[in-house]
Amino acid sequence: MKKEKSLFFRIAEYGIKHREGFTKEELFGALELNGMEKGWIEGYMQNNAASNTYGDVFINFKNNRNLLSASAEQAYLDYLELLEVRRSSRNAMKVAAGSLILAILTGMAQVWAQLAPDSMRSVISCIF
Repeated sequence: MKKEKSLFFRIAEYGIKHREGFTKEELFGALELNGMEKGWIEGYMQNNAASNTYGDVFINFKNNRNLLSASAEQAYLDYLELLEVRRSSRNAMKVAAGSLILAILTGMAQVWAQLAPDSMRSVISCIF
């Protein structure tokens, strides 16, 4: 899995793909966590062990299988939606820039055609 994502989103992505549940060890192995990340998850689970929910991220069942909580799944889906909006925005900016360049070139061609001598106007009119 890619490491450039935050730990939360890497966990959420794994949880969504494993809806049947997962153990802490399976999670650690699949995400290739470093010591600090493992420590954070273990501390997080220990601090919330009194209830069967691990804060807003996990839901723990008696068979030691964890599921992603609904709020964590929704946060991950919102994150994916935001990425798509950013991608669309970049594409829209590229199209707008291209349109602006084309409009400038067309305007320059029209001005040049008006300022060109009569002999060149006949050549230009044949082209366009």
